[in-house]
Amino acid sequence: MSVPVTHIPGANQGQGRDAARAAAKLHGMAEALGVLRHRGPGERELAAEYAAEVLAHEVKPADWRRAGLPAPAGRADGVPVSHQAVLHLASTALSLRCSGLPAVQRADLWARLAALFGPVVTPGDPWLSRLRERILNARVDAEDTSPEVVDKLLGVYQRHARTEGRDAYLTSLARVNLAIAYCQRGTGTDLAEAVRLGGQEIQARADRYGPTHPVTLMARSLLVRCLIAQAEAADDQDERLRLAREAFDDADRVRAARDRLFGVISVNATLMRRYQGHALLLLGDMERARACLRHALAFDTARNGNQEWRGSGPTHLLLARVHRALGDRPSALVHARNAARLLATDAPGGPSHRAAEALLRELERRPGS
Repeated sequence: MSVPVTHIPGANQGQGRDAARAAAKLHGMAEALGVLRHRGPGERELAAEYAAEVLAHEVKPADWRRAGLPAPAGRADGVPVSHQAVLHLASTALSLRCSGLPAVQRADLWARLAALFGPVVTPGDPWLSRLRERILNARVDAEDTSPEVVDKLLGVYQRHARTEGRDAYLTSLARVNLAIAYCQRGTGTDLAEAVRLGGQEIQARADRYGPTHPVTLMARSLLVRCLIAQAEAADDQDERLRLAREAFDDADRVRAARDRLFGVISVNATLMRRYQGHALLLLGDMERARACLRHALAFDTARNGNQEWRGSGPTHLLLARVHRALGDRPSALVHARNAARLLATDAPGGPSHRAAEALLRELERRPGS
């Protein structure tokens, strides 16, 4: 997106040139820092702090702390807070900071940033619209499947499809988030609609990038997730097994591609191992499911500096189910407690957290009580 740099209201010509250069600097810095989103937590935190310092030195006074950014008030002769470059850099700074936080905290911080910019930018500003979409995306990550969230996601998807086309970049992002929301809610026709949207996304990305491109693999991973959710919900045993086998086979192909592209302990490759373990659980192959899920847990831990990773809650929940099926109640209890604890931090009250709490209550009951 281009940044207007020719005129800053309220400035004389010399001041306007200085402000224009400062705005261009902010925009360029946002683009440069954005590439660090996939670096380690230490680098992301340093980048977020640096971006916040730049906002304080180049932008007019604003209450950045209200939006969760550790920046002082700013300078009187700086770039106006309403400038798109400011919103762009602030969004990048918050994205870097949020990447290390639990999902429920991310949703709150994006809402606070939107509340700061809402009164000062043009209502139809595209950056503000994207910022409000980030709030919805964060709420989906926190497993918020309330009617308000799902309805707004549907509206965002329809708006992007209508104004930019069904295969446009922002339409693609909106379609993925809507499919995830349907998959998590899983009521009525939600799962069938999630699979339909996932299939559309695979086709759109394969046509544009090719079938083995990383972004196409992300869409294929989404479809695996949807197939597993369908298998979990299936009443017919044959249908459940068919869906689980399809999910396992697709996950295996995506996992092999991600191993080659990113390495075996990468987030993307490890996620597919978790999906494979889930599919094996539904297929009744508990020994292989346990081995697969143990690998996923070990890789998550290794990638996180041999420390427990907060995103391992779903893997612990699946391991608890596997150990319960194998008759190993003590191990099932350990994993259920870990699952409930981690999911309570990341997405409290979501479907996964509720499932972990229910399983924990079941396992803690004494036999015969």
